[in-house]
Amino acid sequence: MTGELATEQGKDDLCTPFWITDAIAEAGPIILDPCGNAWSTVPADVTWTHPEHDGLAEPWRRDVPGIVFVNPPYGRGHLRKWVRKAVDEAQLPCRCVALLMPADPSTRAYQIARDAAVAAVTFGQRIRFHGPRSNGPGTFASVLFLLGDRRLSVRAAAEFIETQDVRWCR
Repeated sequence: MTGELATEQGKDDLCTPFWITDAIAEAGPIILDPCGNAWSTVPADVTWTHPEHDGLAEPWRRDVPGIVFVNPPYGRGHLRKWVRKAVDEAQLPCRCVALLMPADPSTRAYQIARDAAVAAVTFGQRIRFHGPRSNGPGTFASVLFLLGDRRLSVRAAAEFIETQDVRWCR
């Protein structure tokens, strides 16, 4: 998260449940979590936290193939910037970006991610994020967009086929 986008500590510091990140890790190595926090449980080779790393400004380990897992801050002003960064970084060879975000097709951020995605995973229930301020299931539906390398994206989506709704986007 960039300095100008930093929010109240803890407000956007909720973590993705293990059942999502473990499924993605089955598809290939998660090489980076560019928007982690002190409580992050993403099984990534490298986790960036703010202010040590600015996930929006820095290149996402461009020398390493694999999956980048992104559960960005959802607060006002954050999401569209993270989606654009994810779409740009997904253009690298042998790179898949797994982007978890609110499933709201009325927003420009959702439309940008959907238009760039290889696949979309929608969940049959609201996700229960965890962390210091977690107090139950989310107040909105979520979607996991898989962007970039088709082989890695399909492998990641396949991990959810038996339990969730998977749509092929292109």
